[in-house]
Amino acid sequence: MKRVTKKFWLGLYGAARVFKPIAFLLGPQFKRSRDWIEIDITYACNLSCHNCNRSVRQAPSGEKVTLEQVERFLGESVEKGIRWRRIRLIGGEPTVHPLLLEIIRVLLEYKKTHSPKMLLAVHTNGYGDNVKDVLGRIPNEVKIVNTAKTGVENPFYPFNRAPLDSISRHFDDYSMGCRVPEQCGTGLTPFGFYPCVIAGGIDRVLGLDIGRKSLPDKDDRMAEELRQLCQWCGNFRRGGYNKWRDLVHRDVMSRSWREAYRNFRDNRPILTPY
Repeated sequence: MKRVTKKFWLGLYGAARVFKPIAFLLGPQFKRSRDWIEIDITYACNLSCHNCNRSVRQAPSGEKVTLEQVERFLGESVEKGIRWRRIRLIGGEPTVHPLLLEIIRVLLEYKKTHSPKMLLAVHTNGYGDNVKDVLGRIPNEVKIVNTAKTGVENPFYPFNRAPLDSISRHFDDYSMGCRVPEQCGTGLTPFGFYPCVIAGGIDRVLGLDIGRKSLPDKDDRMAEELRQLCQWCGNFRRGGYNKWRDLVHRDVMSRSWREAYRNFRDNRPILTPY
């Protein structure tokens, strides 16, 4: 009971903290991590989970990061003197990317030469023989984070419950962001850099095409990207805190998201590649 009560108060505080007058007085609560980055290497997946926060189920597509884009990202990192402490390969399901092992190879070369203490991780659903076969060929020095899903019926938070559709959130300062960019790091997608990879997945559907085409500087909060994209994200609605009662086994979608997915199906946006 105490644990639930604590999360309730944390969620209440997180929601109040982004109220415009309070945000103006106190400034940002969270900072985008400058040491961690996540790469959505593909939006393809072998599952179709409810409330997917990359919209794999809601807006399926086959976009993926190329090997050349990964090499470009690493070149920029070296040029700017960035020694990443953690790089996560996610998606989608990263093991369905046809060049996953080649991408891992160049990332391990960067680790060996420029950041020996870096953690390289692959996040997988672990579902199916093909996925398990690829996982078995990944070098031992790569950490595998396996959620071991058994199908589509997995509980997720209602990502598609957009704050912009809630009257109570009309006075929020979305440029404050939530704890995801701080805990998970900067996001890289086929279309550039974002405050987090969830934001990149939102832009993929909306077609705002605001992914940065070069690696942001360390003092760059990416506030404008946060302002435009966080108003769509259910993580922001929850104040950035996970509450057990928000877990659902069904699709939950507010009005703006229903319209956005309809527009995606009728006229799929074309974003500028990184």
